Amino acid sequence: MLQEGVPGRGGHLIFGVSDMPRWGERMDFGDWTAALTTAAAVSGGLGSLASANDLDDPPPSPERRALMARIGSKDTAPELVVRRLLHAMGYRYRLHRKHLPGTPDICFASRKKAIFVHGCFWHRHDGCRRATTPSARKSYWEEKFRRNVVRDRRNLTDLGDLGWDVLVVWECETADLPALASRLAGFLSGSRSEARLQRLGARLRGEARA
Repeated sequence: MLQEGVPGRGGHLIFGVSDMPRWGERMDFGDWTAALTTAAAVSGGLGSLASANDLDDPPPSPERRALMARIGSKDTAPELVVRRLLHAMGYRYRLHRKHLPGTPDICFASRKKAIFVHGCFWHRHDGCRRATTPSARKSYWEEKFRRNVVRDRRNLTDLGDLGWDVLVVWECETADLPALASRLAGFLSGSRSEARLQRLGARLRGEARA
């Protein structure tokens, strides 16, 4: 089992391929949504009921902005799953190349291939149960999500125009490591990828039986 210490605010988190932390462990979205709903209700005052439009008008409070800022865009749990899996397959790569559109999470410069690891909630994975919308200030969130989707599509187009091939891995897809390994090998292609995939698949099956 592959293991690595992952830096965190409270020290180091140790985990292996078979027990990766889920995205939700960084932020409990259920508790967060409930807190936002309560805050929106209180903001209307005890003696009045705020309408949907009233909730949409004010900008996010400093407290809410601070809460959102705590959710990092780099080195997320799903991204670490993909990176560790690629490493186990024998690949080496670059991270977060700022000179490329969208700053891809993982880059293979010699192959001109890039990988984005997207959270289902923030990047709106179509049809995924994690792509929920908070009930408080719904129009604000819908507009924010719309901008995220537009930006993601633009980044994919711009990278394609530069001659890069791009793969998007969704947060929920990191739960099935054999399937993810197959997708990664197919994306990177070649006989070397197939051989690496076979060796990794044998090892993963051995860990599953243990």
